[in-house]
Amino acid sequence: MNKPENVYLSDDSTAVIIIDQTLLPGETRLAELREPEELFEAIKSLRVRGAPAIGIFAAYALYVLARQIGAEHEDAAAFNAKVRNYSDMLASARPTAVNLAHSFKG
Repeated sequence: MNKPENVYLSDDSTAVIIIDQTLLPGETRLAELREPEELFEAIKSLRVRGAPAIGIFAAYALYVLARQIGAEHEDAAAFNAKVRNYSDMLASARPTAVNLAHSFKG
């Protein structure tokens, strides 16, 4: 029996898919997240839980958001500024998750 992964990238790389941890153990429901606000909310509201899962989720979320920025054909400086803003936003979702904040430091 294959267990579903709790955090993964969609096949087209435009969304992060999670098992909504707030519904467990009574219900197992996947959530497909792609907008900055819903990616932030998933960390903040503990829809994704556990340091490893949060780290993986945040990396995928930043990747999805960076692809969206790239689709706007921005110059490198504007792209970097937006990626930094998104990484700061994601890190602020769990201010006590020290490793999350460190994962965005270059």
